[in-house]
Amino acid sequence: MREDDSTQETEDFANKAGHHGNPAELPLPEILPVLPLHGFVFFPGMGFPLNILHPASQKLIDEAILKDRLIAIVSHKEPAEEKQDRVEPEHLYRIGVLGYIHKLVKVKEGGGYHVLISAVKKLELVEFVQKEPYLTARVAVIPMELEEDKEVEALVLNLRTQFKKLAEMVSLPAELVTTIESLSDPFYISYLVISQLNLTPVEEQELLEIQPGKALMHRTARELNKRVETAEMSQ
Repeated sequence: MREDDSTQETEDFANKAGHHGNPAELPLPEILPVLPLHGFVFFPGMGFPLNILHPASQKLIDEAILKDRLIAIVSHKEPAEEKQDRVEPEHLYRIGVLGYIHKLVKVKEGGGYHVLISAVKKLELVEFVQKEPYLTARVAVIPMELEEDKEVEALVLNLRTQFKKLAEMVSLPAELVTTIESLSDPFYISYLVISQLNLTPVEEQELLEIQPGKALMHRTARELNKRVETAEMSQ
């Protein structure tokens, strides 16, 4: 389907305005706009397209694009079918991610925004600052640091081996296995595995909040092993 001229102009503008190199190296503002997500948990190291329909969220995106493209992304505590018309701070989890807007396309038909966002770091919303026209919060980075030792090496090997086994049984894309093999950061490996286990958003949020790194890896291994066992029984 051919894009109309206005959509193309919007996309080009969004891609050129304030473009930076590595988003992880950008200075973190003390206060960030907060984008709430329903029924979905973003993990550091991942990128996804989002369809933004809510006017307040669209305004948030518009203004972030003109600045540094950085936003805080957190998940809603309530299921998607229980959406409130107005999002209040108490509706949201406090642990989320730092998001970087790579691409914005405004769609004439339906008035939606198609946005490509990557999750750069893990964040805590320390204090909400404003509610209108959208939520903003004071934020702090949650370090994802883990000193590698023999236990970490063994956990990484186990996650890679078991994930490859699962991928073969349930026909996950080969690219996922290749990505797992190429990643060296234990946090990113764990988060990518978690994202493929068909867990509920509540379970995924629980895993996102786990610190320190070894505890996350052990919990990820348990969830992965359960998924492998289920796949084995269904064959």
